[in-house]
Amino acid sequence: MNKIQSKITTKLVVQIFVGLIGLISALISIYVFIIPEKVTKLDYEILANTNVLDINADVSKLDITYDSTSLKTTNQSLRIINIRVVNSGNESILKNYYDDNDPLGIIVKDGKIVEKPEIILTGSDYIKKNLIVKLDSSGTIFFNEIIIEPGDFFNVKLLVLYNKNQTPKIQSTGKIAGIKEIPVTSIEESKEQYSFWKTTFGGNIITQIIRLLAYTLVGFIILGLAISITIGITEYNEKRKRKKLFFNLRIPRNTTIIKWMM
Repeated sequence: MNKIQSKITTKLVVQIFVGLIGLISALISIYVFIIPEKVTKLDYEILANTNVLDINADVSKLDITYDSTSLKTTNQSLRIINIRVVNSGNESILKNYYDDNDPLGIIVKDGKIVEKPEIILTGSDYIKKNLIVKLDSSGTIFFNEIIIEPGDFFNVKLLVLYNKNQTPKIQSTGKIAGIKEIPVTSIEESKEQYSFWKTTFGGNIITQIIRLLAYTLVGFIILGLAISITIGITEYNEKRKRKKLFFNLRIPRNTTIIKWMM
C-alpha cells in the first residue's frame, strides 16, 4: 500500500507541476505574442532610381542640354529617384518626437537636386494637407513636423544631376525620439525576409529575457510530460504483471476467496 500511495503522490505532484508550468507558459505567450513590443521606426525606401538619359552608344552629333548647360560637355546625366518615407513601426511618430535643431530630411551625396522635390503620393489625407517640403541652398531637403501613424507614408520624387563617373547616394538626416538611425534601403532590400537567426534572436534585452523564460518553460513542460508518460507506462506494466500473476495462480478447489488486496 505504501508503495502504491507513494507512486500516486508522485504522479499527483508531477501533474500539478506540469499544470503550473503550462499556466505560466500560457501567460508569457500571451504577453509576447498578443501584446506586441512597442517600436518607433521610420524608413526611407528607394522605390525607383532611373537614369533619365539612358543612352549607351556614344553618338557624336547628339547632345542634351539642361538649364542651358551641355550634359555631354560636362560629362553629366540626370536621374529620377522616388523615395518613400514610411512609419514601419507600431507607434505613432508625434510632433514632440522631432528635434528642432536637427530636422527630418534627405541629403543627396555625389549629386545635386536641380528641381523642387515633388510629393507624388501620400498614405493619408492628413499628410497630404499638412506635409511641407523645403529645399535649402545646400541642396538638403527638409520635412516639417507632422504626425505619422503606423503604416502611413509619403513618396517624394527627386530630379538629380550627377557626374557619370559617380553614383548618387541618398542619406537620411534628422533626429526623432526613440529612433537611433533612419535607414535608407532599396525596395528589394526592404522586402527581404529576416534570416532565421535574426528572427529567432532579434529584439531588445527585455524581449530576449522573456523569450529565454518562455523557452525554459517549454523545456520544463516537455520534461514534465516525459516524466508523467514514464510513470504512466511503468504503472501500466505493473498492472499487467499483477493481472497475469492473478490469473496464473492455482487456487485449490473448495477454497473460498474472501478478499484480494492489490
